[in-house]
Amino acid sequence: MKRPLLQIILAVAIPLALTAVAFGLSPPSADFQRGIERYNAGDRAGAIAAWTAHLAKNPKDVAAYANRAVARQQTQDLDGAIADFDHLIELQPKDTTHYCNRSLLRREKGDLEGAIADATHALTLDPKLTLAYEHRCLAELMKGDLDSAIADANRLLALDPKSTSAYYHRGLAKRSSGDLDGAIADFNRAVTADPRNADAWFQRGLSWSTKEDFAKAIADYNNALVLAPQAADVFLARARSERILGQFDAALADYDRALAVRPDFANAHFGKGSVHYLQRHFPEAYADFAAAGRPPQPQPYAWIYGCAVRVRLGQGDVGRRELREQRDRSHLDTKAGWLGQLAGYLLGEVSDEQLFAAAGDPETSAVAREQYYEALYFAGLQLVATGHPIEAAKLFHQCIDKELKFFTGYGFPIAELRTMGVP
Repeated sequence: MKRPLLQIILAVAIPLALTAVAFGLSPPSADFQRGIERYNAGDRAGAIAAWTAHLAKNPKDVAAYANRAVARQQTQDLDGAIADFDHLIELQPKDTTHYCNRSLLRREKGDLEGAIADATHALTLDPKLTLAYEHRCLAELMKGDLDSAIADANRLLALDPKSTSAYYHRGLAKRSSGDLDGAIADFNRAVTADPRNADAWFQRGLSWSTKEDFAKAIADYNNALVLAPQAADVFLARARSERILGQFDAALADYDRALAVRPDFANAHFGKGSVHYLQRHFPEAYADFAAAGRPPQPQPYAWIYGCAVRVRLGQGDVGRRELREQRDRSHLDTKAGWLGQLAGYLLGEVSDEQLFAAAGDPETSAVAREQYYEALYFAGLQLVATGHPIEAAKLFHQCIDKELKFFTGYGFPIAELRTMGVP
């Protein structure tokens, strides 16, 4: 979602048409006016400096604090912007707008408890303030308190039945809680009320994808991309659906579109490598996995599958050396975490028994089931590499589960069986 600008009533810095005079305050100083001029010229640092100079002589000027807070937010100085709202709240303790804006800033900073507290205080001053419910709902959603987020969205809808934001955020909460039908119903209302809401189209597409209705998911991603043609995450999501449907050329094209927007998008590199791996284009797959595993945000799974490609190419020693180097650089612990266990297994440090024990009982949870099938796949891959194709085929058959279309290696066992000529 796009990061919202502060919603300020006083002397708004955008478009800065209002000044202190408009609020019956003392005439603006030369420093105050210079701040407006510098802001309009795009010089945020100059504007902040000018308003700071003005406030040194006029420490109770709410207009200057409000304008400086906006400029500070736009330069990512969230602490400075919050400090400005501290001053505004001290000067005007009953102004709900200041609490709402500080709630927004605290949420951006990751202080979700503080964001919720500010929105709650605003609601004690005005129990019908829809903006405060909106801020609190989003903070609760980010915190993972889904029941509270849904309750606040309901309160917002009771006050404003046409609130697109309430339907959208309630849809997010419902999707996160597993209520996919409820989420889709809310996203339906959101896109009906605002057909230009790209986020709502995207989230409904993700919901359809989770329900494995990939045709509807792709249709929603298409609508989102009409409105947001540079949305790398949407290209990625559409590519995943296309990959699951076996539309490999379309998937590769969408991964490339995502990378054109974000060249260092590790998940797009990884997805592209997965398609090449399914197509048995191993050199291309390795190149993509290698790109996905590089900084600044490496995808550790790419190291695992990069090694797997090396194994399939008969270059297991090279793959294991590379994996060991990557693991050591990242301090990945083979004794903690599933990725560490997989790395240890490929490096010969974790036995079959230890790997399956780490995967867990596939009947206990979705995560354990994914890990179990992944263990079957890599155990089968090891058997292929050591010249035991019949035993490998048995494991590949075991790890084919049509219900697991979202786990990392979906489709890989089938590709292995086809390569081996086994139905």
